[in-house]
Amino acid sequence: MKERLMFTSGETRLLVKLLTDSGISAQDLKAATHINANDVEDPDLTVPIDNHISLWQYAAKVMDDPALALHLAENLDRMGIGFAKRMVLHSATLKEALKHWQQYSWMSCPAKTIRWKEEESQCVITFSQPSPSHQSIHMVEYSFASAMVYSRSLSGLDLRPKKVCFMHPEPVYSKEYKKIFQSKVLFSQSENALFFSKKMLKLALKTPDSYMLSVLKQFADTHKARLDRNETMRDRVIEHMVSNFPKGEVDIVNTAQALYVSRSTLQRKLRQEGTSFMEIRDYTRKELAVSYLKQAFSAAEIAYLLGFSAPSAFQHSFKRWFGASPGEMRK
Repeated sequence: MKERLMFTSGETRLLVKLLTDSGISAQDLKAATHINANDVEDPDLTVPIDNHISLWQYAAKVMDDPALALHLAENLDRMGIGFAKRMVLHSATLKEALKHWQQYSWMSCPAKTIRWKEEESQCVITFSQPSPSHQSIHMVEYSFASAMVYSRSLSGLDLRPKKVCFMHPEPVYSKEYKKIFQSKVLFSQSENALFFSKKMLKLALKTPDSYMLSVLKQFADTHKARLDRNETMRDRVIEHMVSNFPKGEVDIVNTAQALYVSRSTLQRKLRQEGTSFMEIRDYTRKELAVSYLKQAFSAAEIAYLLGFSAPSAFQHSFKRWFGASPGEMRK
């Protein structure tokens, strides 16, 4: 069963405004994306994530700009911000700001997961989309690019990450990445990641407000506790698979270890939910394959992203799932 994920309207509103300002009619917009241009002015509105991804694809096409997500982030109005970026706005240091962005981005979209890890001389922020049905290059590009734009705006400095990694293959507009990030950019990597030096993260920002931070944090943490109570083991396994397929690290043993349960406990909980590890792995790979195919990835690229040992193994599985080859399905 596919997830019915919702997306808050901040990012959606920016895209709709861009399209309507460029002359796209509300009727054409709704026909292409199922989004009503008049509804997005409601700050409490949520839209299905499928519609939001369709909006990104439609906007890039009609604006004739495959790098639209990078350009939209680059020219972002700082006041058009959602919950996580409001936390960023009131943070005292760059480290605190990036940690708040990482911790609270789920408030706008449960279809993305941002994690933080510290190493000896650097900090790493990784971005993944745990729902296999909702993979989007545009969302990855926009999230990382807007993080850099806000960091520079709030510090008043020309900040540059040590390097930036993306899971997707290098696009034809890769020069645009270098304009935004102004640092080393790598593609076809095992994860989407921003690397920062620890020294840079100590920089003070211009608009700290500890009182507003405490109010926002209390609201978000209460809401998150409610959501966590409803999370299933299946949800956790799918998220692990999506993040780790490109690393070739997905079997029941290391999945159980990653989720801090024993293999037998994992199997028992999945049985109680009416599923199994193998069923979830097949489902997740199928949904990811379709999602990547829609984004014009080659069979070899998809095979790598799904953790197959060779493109031929992926081709065989794809035909078993759908009764057609990836090329036939693409047509």
